[in-house]
Amino acid sequence: MIKKSVMVLMIGLLFSTAKAQFTRLGVFVNPVISWMNSDVSSIQSNGTRTNIDFGLSIDNYYAPQYAFSTGISIINMGGDLLYNNGKILGTSDGSVTLPANTDVYYKLQYIHIPFAIKMRTIQMGYISFFAQMGFDPMVNVQALADINALNLTNEGVSNEIKPLYLGYHISAGMEYRIGGTTGVIVGLTYINGFTDITNDGSANITMDCIEIRIGVLF
Repeated sequence: MIKKSVMVLMIGLLFSTAKAQFTRLGVFVNPVISWMNSDVSSIQSNGTRTNIDFGLSIDNYYAPQYAFSTGISIINMGGDLLYNNGKILGTSDGSVTLPANTDVYYKLQYIHIPFAIKMRTIQMGYISFFAQMGFDPMVNVQALADINALNLTNEGVSNEIKPLYLGYHISAGMEYRIGGTTGVIVGLTYINGFTDITNDGSANITMDCIEIRIGVLF
């Protein structure tokens, strides 16, 4: 089912590119700071994860300053959760019992295919500015966890993580043209997740992140 969903999204990307007035491709490597949130006091956010989001962007312009923006990337996210009352955690080696006040450091990897509306200013000298807002479906491809209290590192916890995660983002930045249509971009993106990432029905666990966008547009 996951593979079919990714295929449908990729076909949509190709279709939208074919209908655009002009298209700009980009590559990027974004530093990411992510954290996890809980809606119950027995599970607390207790730290962040720093990693990268890298991939390809596609800006399909329907007017000189307006585009439908999409792409595909591998984003590494996660964070630290403190289970005040303990927990039965499903791992690749079977279930383990977490004592009270145990930290679990989640290391999650997703295929990220955003859909956004992008707006940019006219070019002023070599510089233009942009902003975008969009929707962020993500498909989980890896779920690991470190549990220091049990001396477990990179323990598989895919059974604990839902395969699909949804969020939205806002982003702003600037592009510096270095020649022809080629430009270097820098910016800042905030992704806010709004669906539960875990299969634990006792709490709603969401995940947010801040990215520093660093890339090249062609």
